Amino acid sequence: MYWKVEDKKWVKARKVLWAELKKCLLEHQYSKKEVKYMEPYFLKGVRKQEDIAWAEPVPLIYCLAWHPSDDINVWFAEFQRIKSEARCEESMVGSISTSYILIKDNSYLYSPLNATENVKSLFLQREQLLYQFLFLNQQFLDDAYVKQAEQWRLEALRPLNSGALYCVRGLGRLIEEYQNDARTQPYFYAFDCYHLQNLSQYLSTEMYKRQMRRDDSEEKLGRMLATSLQFYQQRQQYSAAFQTIAELWFKQLDSDEIAPEWKNIWANARAGKYLTDDEYFSKDKTEEVDIENNKTNVEDELNQLLLDGTNRTEIIACLADHFEAETIELFDINDLDNIRSPYIGFIDPLEQLVKLRGVRDSVSYQDEVKDDVLTISLNEKVIGEINLDEVFSNETADYFQKIIDLAMEWFPNQALLSVEEGSTSLFILPSNIFKLLKENGIESDLLTQQ
Repeated sequence: MYWKVEDKKWVKARKVLWAELKKCLLEHQYSKKEVKYMEPYFLKGVRKQEDIAWAEPVPLIYCLAWHPSDDINVWFAEFQRIKSEARCEESMVGSISTSYILIKDNSYLYSPLNATENVKSLFLQREQLLYQFLFLNQQFLDDAYVKQAEQWRLEALRPLNSGALYCVRGLGRLIEEYQNDARTQPYFYAFDCYHLQNLSQYLSTEMYKRQMRRDDSEEKLGRMLATSLQFYQQRQQYSAAFQTIAELWFKQLDSDEIAPEWKNIWANARAGKYLTDDEYFSKDKTEEVDIENNKTNVEDELNQLLLDGTNRTEIIACLADHFEAETIELFDINDLDNIRSPYIGFIDPLEQLVKLRGVRDSVSYQDEVKDDVLTISLNEKVIGEINLDEVFSNETADYFQKIIDLAMEWFPNQALLSVEEGSTSLFILPSNIFKLLKENGIESDLLTQQ
């Protein structure tokens, strides 16, 4: 009915569209085999099953985005059909979960310049309908299979919250970079933009704490908001689509629903307390040069301390003074607030290590609490399961050991572990400092014990 396979004109147009989409899918690092299984659905509505028994050939989100109809009621009927044809319950839940993961991982075209008139995104410009169906359609959300994928829906909401918060800044910079090219709007940050309508209800105290951990400081968070505000104030220079997004963003930040912490930082941004990106990156670099000079002088200072026979404790204190930003403090048993929501004591060390690695686009973490067990994952692989009723356990020790192992793996010639008077610190040092310490017999406590 919807796939007009008997209509030669329709089939021809569909094949032309598939050729454009196929190119984008392959550029998006889908394999030729994966794309091969997707093609029959796009052209004929036929879901060719893979050899893998537990996998569905096309994630649900693509089945909906590529459906000839844009009627949500038709989509729900298609969802029911897909369920009836699914290999098994596990494969169907996996198809739904993958759909949310694709949203969480920002599955847009790698560059807006890859976009064509018909393919501006892998979802064929249907992000708004997909957002409504996958996040707001109660009939869909009440489905038993969808409820099993609830964890992934919630995981997708977190980056949507951050993405919506910064979408004006991100989209504005993108538009400037590509000189207001229509291909950048609004599809490059589409899900973030459509989530804007609900942003104010998510600007909670918990989200503020989480965002502060991610952005390091109020100054950085404020700078991002100030830059977004600048693009909002200049919105008349850009397209009507961008103006609509910017105005909706402003309305959400100006809402009375947001938590006090957000109201305060928003008021400061509007009052001009924070620098914009342009102001920050163009300011005098004297202070930054002084910092670099200080770090250059650390090697001389350490050399002198080592010549003087200074003990290890004082050497570690010197490192802590000079490399505060590169120091990861592991679990402090005296701070009970660290083991309560939002579980800063467990999550911060991992987040800080990921930041220091500098590949935030490819490394992410998730945390989930169920039955008083905090599960922490990295790249969707569980690395820690903390029993919140008994935090001083082998499971907790194993989790922090995993963080140490990751540091040693990621920074083999930079990571130094120190245990001093009950305080456990992980330093990520410049390689020349690490080498100097090693040559003088100062190595990680963990390695020394081994």
